[in-house]
Amino acid sequence: MTEKYYLENCKHPIVDFAAANSPNQEKNEWIGDEEERCFLCCKGLKDPKIWMHVCDGGGGICHHEDSEVITMEHGDGDCGSHPIGSDCAKKLAKVIKKENVEPKGYIHFADLEDNLLVSKEEK
Repeated sequence: MTEKYYLENCKHPIVDFAAANSPNQEKNEWIGDEEERCFLCCKGLKDPKIWMHVCDGGGGICHHEDSEVITMEHGDGDCGSHPIGSDCAKKLAKVIKKENVEPKGYIHFADLEDNLLVSKEEK
């Protein structure tokens, strides 16, 4: 079971995403020649549009409203934003919902105009 927890000065819980990781990561690393790969399953992504911000040393993901706090105050544990595929995004949303947390804000859509990661509904 995953767990949610809080880091200092964050408005939203950090969500453990381990249950969304694919058991086929190693195998998928060698499929395709795309530069970007899904963080959860390692399949190649031609044009990554969906991202998640990994934090706490890789132990969780944060809400986009807490990204700046994570980067500024928890820098040692900040792993940055990583792309995920659409199938893995759906699986991740289910994992987040099991923790009674709304997935909106944890799974981001890239906004190339201003390079911010925002929820699709907020555009």
